[in-house]
Amino acid sequence: MERPVNPLMIVLARELEEWTQGKLAKELKISQGKLSKIEAGILPVPDDLLARMARVLDRPESFFRQDERLYGMDTSLLYHRRRETAPAGALRWIHAGANIRRIHVRRFFDGADIRSERTFPVFDIDEFDERPEKVAQALRASWALPRGPIDNLIRVIEDAGGIVMRFDFRTRLIDGVSQRIPGLPPLFFLNSEMPSDRERLTLAHELGHIVMHRVLNPDVEEQANRFAASFLMPDEDIRHMFNMVTLARLASLKTHWKASMGALLVRAKDLGKVTDNQYQHMWKQMSIAGYRTREPEHLDLPHEEPRLLHDLIEFHRKELGYNAPQLAQLLHSNEQEVRTMYLGQHLRAV
Repeated sequence: MERPVNPLMIVLARELEEWTQGKLAKELKISQGKLSKIEAGILPVPDDLLARMARVLDRPESFFRQDERLYGMDTSLLYHRRRETAPAGALRWIHAGANIRRIHVRRFFDGADIRSERTFPVFDIDEFDERPEKVAQALRASWALPRGPIDNLIRVIEDAGGIVMRFDFRTRLIDGVSQRIPGLPPLFFLNSEMPSDRERLTLAHELGHIVMHRVLNPDVEEQANRFAASFLMPDEDIRHMFNMVTLARLASLKTHWKASMGALLVRAKDLGKVTDNQYQHMWKQMSIAGYRTREPEHLDLPHEEPRLLHDLIEFHRKELGYNAPQLAQLLHSNEQEVRTMYLGQHLRAV
């Protein structure tokens, strides 16, 4: 017996197309009121309407029968690193993109046995005197990371079983999103339009959410920022390097610590190595040099490339013998979406 239609999958398909209820109702030739009741689970979906829905939204009928939940589209179960408040429509599209990829990851994991060198611990920040810096130290110790800069943060996270994925968020107001869902490894979604130094700070910020924040509180974003700074630039390893803070010094430290000049300046301020006046003066110098918009191009760092999801896909293709149409069936997707997301045309955006 076939599963009934899951109304949440209708919402997901619609949000992926960036359609309102009114637009989808018009395409389906039904009233918006009827569609609203269908999406709310009040009315069932007749077979003829399901066939029309699959055609209009370009998804197999099996897509709408998946027994999946959605996270973040109408709740706060997704963590974000944002620069400022993003429009609700942009957030809904990002959440939809994260949800469809999370559903795909679950399908890929069903067919593979993944074992990790490390695990993601859960730390209660209250047990660390509400000091994220102590949590960062504890995580580095738990993962036996050497002192100094982390050479490849994505590799460290993947060694613990985390999945890192990039896609275009279609806005620069949101940098990253993360999820920790029962039955899956932690998932990290990164805006593919970020420079590499900002991406590392964003990824560390989201890592802080994953290990610290089982329960949300008003200070989660500040705590994640403090965790990220301490995790990437530990106090005891970097403090002595701030005895003289100039633009030239920040530029040389950028290549060593793989952090932006701006992030390094903030770290120097947090560690008490520059006064408030010096801090403001340095930012003025950064502005005059144009570095607040674009730091020197010759200091750009190469992006770290995720491998774990790519390896999962290759396992299905080479070891299990899946071709593109069969992967589409596995993911309850259409073939073009599978090719665009996963099959080589996108290597920066797995």
